[in-house]
Amino acid sequence: MKKFSYLPGFVLIVVAISRAAWSVQWSVTDVSLVAAGLAIVAASLVLNRREIADWFRDPRGIFAVNTSLSLVFLVGILVLINMLTWYRPFRADLTASGRNSLTAETQQLLADLKTDVALRQFGRVRDPKVDQILASFAQAGPRLRVEFVDADRQAREARELGIVRSGTVVVSVGAKYRKVEEVTEQSLDTAILQVTSDTMPVVCFVTGHGERALTDTSGVGLSRFGDILKASNYDVRAISLL
Repeated sequence: MKKFSYLPGFVLIVVAISRAAWSVQWSVTDVSLVAAGLAIVAASLVLNRREIADWFRDPRGIFAVNTSLSLVFLVGILVLINMLTWYRPFRADLTASGRNSLTAETQQLLADLKTDVALRQFGRVRDPKVDQILASFAQAGPRLRVEFVDADRQAREARELGIVRSGTVVVSVGAKYRKVEEVTEQSLDTAILQVTSDTMPVVCFVTGHGERALTDTSGVGLSRFGDILKASNYDVRAISLL
């Protein structure tokens, strides 16, 4: 029916807004859907201009317009609330002991960060306990970036980082990183301090008695292990005890 030709366009616009609200960003697909929806609505208005003029003279038409505008306004409010909760999440610890709250030391550490730090949880599914801790850190640290990485889809990266346990969090700044398998507030604090510190701990490998070499790139060599240690902010050295 010609007078309902606007409905596909309206549906496309609602779908686009819903997608953008869910992901908190406008993708190329969302913009394309809105553009297509507006084009369909505009074409429908042109085709039905006479019926629309008569419709506005009818109280039922005015009611329908008010209902449509109210729906659009409601969707806009939901999008705004979703964006606000994404960028400014609110959490409340109602436990008597405050066990779900970060310590003052951790909050100060996160507030004093001078560089961006990534906290990436690897696994097949999200670990709820790890998610809770990371959410607390993200709320307290504006320079923290928290994300979940599907270890199956990013299998190569997981292997390169040596991820063997689901729920492991990789704390990184640039090429430097630390793996945290037992995720606690204290372990994350330590990892963040290590990747943001200019001090590099030294790991020495002895030579002179036929030990595996750091320069050996074969399957039995230590070259790959040395590279991982260097990326993890360790100064790797070969020394002779002779």
